[in-house]
Amino acid sequence: MIDSSEDRLLDVTEIRILRPKYNQKDKYSGKKHYHTMKIQIIKGKNTGFIYEIQIGPGKEHDFHLFKRTFEGSPDNITYTADLGYIGINKITNGNTPYKKSKKHPLTEKEEEYNKELAKERIYIEHTNSWIKRFKILSTKFRNNLKYFASFAVLVCALFNLDIA
Repeated sequence: MIDSSEDRLLDVTEIRILRPKYNQKDKYSGKKHYHTMKIQIIKGKNTGFIYEIQIGPGKEHDFHLFKRTFEGSPDNITYTADLGYIGINKITNGNTPYKKSKKHPLTEKEEEYNKELAKERIYIEHTNSWIKRFKILSTKFRNNLKYFASFAVLVCALFNLDIA
């Protein structure tokens, strides 16, 4: 059963697409160096169900995709995310790992916190890999982009059916 007050895990995965004829800059991912679409997955921490997905162009940063699509949530829900979502605490309750730099290495306490957070986050990474078992999302998406969201929703529904 889906619990609406359950804490959430949050992550984005990128799917390669064919080079668009128009508006190539919108879909080009500077990180991956090819044209992509992003699928943001919001998953329940305890039940494992995918609550919602959002689709965005490859150029859009993970946190910008979250801000653009976030419609608010109850105060008792906490989102656990990776370093791509630094600043999520300004919008809602969120946990992100500490970021280290050359001038400011992490303390032992911060490293321990990051390890505990990684133990929680591994389940959303497993979900991303499960979704990419399907060839339509693991190789270049060669269909019309207007169907991309439909295929992503379909694969996520199959995931929910698999764990139910």
